[in-house]
Amino acid sequence: MIRTIIQRLQTLLQDDSSGFREYFAMLEILSENRNLQTLVNEELAMLSNTKLSNLPSYQKGWQIGIQEGRQEGRQEGRQEGRQEGLARSLRYLLEQKFGGLPDILDQRLQAADDTQLLQWMGRVLQANDLSDVFIQR
Repeated sequence: MIRTIIQRLQTLLQDDSSGFREYFAMLEILSENRNLQTLVNEELAMLSNTKLSNLPSYQKGWQIGIQEGRQEGRQEGRQEGRQEGLARSLRYLLEQKFGGLPDILDQRLQAADDTQLLQWMGRVLQANDLSDVFIQR
């Protein structure tokens, strides 16, 4: 009987491990009231021996985690690519207008975020020298 209850709980709560734990705790309380604690403990031991990686919910969770990780990696890669492209474009504009850049300014370009790079790009057109581009306003 206990095994049937646990199997039905697992079927009903496939992806809800916290819900399963909650109902299992209630089952333990009820079993104490009816002297069935030994049976519940035996079933719990059997569950503990089950290899989690063989459970469909575990495999589904693993696949979802991999997909989310890939998506996050692609987003970060696109962001880094945008920043590198903006920095490269700004460096090109500055070199065309003012000649070579000091290393310190090249480092600032590499460390800047999109917003800052776009702000500096907007200043290049009106700038008379490099300080006009990089001065804090």
